[in-house]
Amino acid sequence: MKLTISLFFLFQLSFFFAQTYDLKPQWTVGTIKTISYSVETVKTEDGEITEEDQIEYDAELEVVQVNPDHYLIELRMENIAMVKLVKMFEKLEEEFDNYENLKLIYKVNKADGSYELTNWKEAQNFVTSQFESVKKMLEKKNKEAASLWALLSMPLKMAFASEANVQDYFANYVDPLFIPFQRSYELHTTITETETAELPFNKTDSMTVTNFYTLTKMDETKQLATIENRLEMDMSAMVEMIKGMLLKMIEGMDLEKEELEAEMKEMNEIEFLNETVQTLLFNTQTTWLTNNVAISDVTVTDPRTKKKERTVSTLRMGMN
Repeated sequence: MKLTISLFFLFQLSFFFAQTYDLKPQWTVGTIKTISYSVETVKTEDGEITEEDQIEYDAELEVVQVNPDHYLIELRMENIAMVKLVKMFEKLEEEFDNYENLKLIYKVNKADGSYELTNWKEAQNFVTSQFESVKKMLEKKNKEAASLWALLSMPLKMAFASEANVQDYFANYVDPLFIPFQRSYELHTTITETETAELPFNKTDSMTVTNFYTLTKMDETKQLATIENRLEMDMSAMVEMIKGMLLKMIEGMDLEKEELEAEMKEMNEIEFLNETVQTLLFNTQTTWLTNNVAISDVTVTDPRTKKKERTVSTLRMGMN
């Protein structure tokens, strides 16, 4: 009898630990959600804070269509790229007219949570046209500020240069909404997914990106799931690319052999570390994200001064 009870207990225990959670969106048309974003950036040099910044903005999400195999959701939000640029110009005491909000339409697969920005071309034209309109406005008021605007907006323009870039740029703000649906989870079991990504400015080379997903807690009473996502990037290829660019510059200088060797030795000592960890709280009853906190930690070691420059960005995302 004791043996029978023990075997039954072990069977139940093993079943509990092996339970699989296959989360799927169960949304209804007309549902409207408010999303609040807060991005805090802290830069330090050898542990001393050199710069702090914070940006806050809101977005409104609406389920506009429910189809047999997918949802269409509309996200109405501030033009994030413009928010960042205007923030820079606040320090220069430049005044800007109000700029329009951005509308993004996503198609979300019911079965696997995959998604795509369907109006990416419209979003691309919208953002780049606003860059140009601000530039023209500045040219009338302050040509020096207009030149600075053109310089600062250049990296963001590149971020909108192709469909893939546009999709990736906005994925930073919507991806947490869909992570719970994109894989099956077992409590405390880590899922590892590795992929390659093109290097910026060098599409012939790539870097390895590894994501680790873990369902760390499932509160059946409160119907809340906690999912941790840790992102690791192998930056060795990017570091080598940066070294190559710097070495070409050094080789073009009129340096003695000893000076050239010293400069090249310093370049070989560049270090670049990057890790991102985000924690999602997901309501299993409503199948909506409750909140998300993503912390990105980037450390660069200057080969000349040996100083460590660290940038920690914290993105907080709350949903009601």
